[in-house]
Amino acid sequence: MTDYVHDTITVVRQDSIIITPHVDSVSLAVPQESQSVVSLDSTATAETSLYKATAKWSGGRLSLDLKAKEGAKVDGTVSHADTTRISRAASKRAVSRQNSSVKTKYVYKMRWWQKILMWIGVACIVGGAISIGLCLRR
Repeated sequence: MTDYVHDTITVVRQDSIIITPHVDSVSLAVPQESQSVVSLDSTATAETSLYKATAKWSGGRLSLDLKAKEGAKVDGTVSHADTTRISRAASKRAVSRQNSSVKTKYVYKMRWWQKILMWIGVACIVGGAISIGLCLRR
């Protein structure tokens, strides 16, 4: 009897993505801006594209409040991460193999010492049977 067994081998696709980050130092020039305000009042405000400054004179003291404007930006360019993608293709294939289940009967030849032991055993059985038979007749 011969059987055919179908094995299926599946290779799964694996994608590896390697991200190599680069940290680069950046130095951007801030645009030169200036503004002067002269006021007779006790409060003065000056404003540029990046900052807003408010000066107050109160009780013999001058206080200055300088803040960056909401959403103020300095434009520049920077290189960043490199991305590498390594792909291994997926494949699926079927393999057939022959599975043979033939029953075989093995007959082994006796070795010389096994034959001698067998004949000694046969002689003992035959001799014992003859002895018993003679004892019973007397």
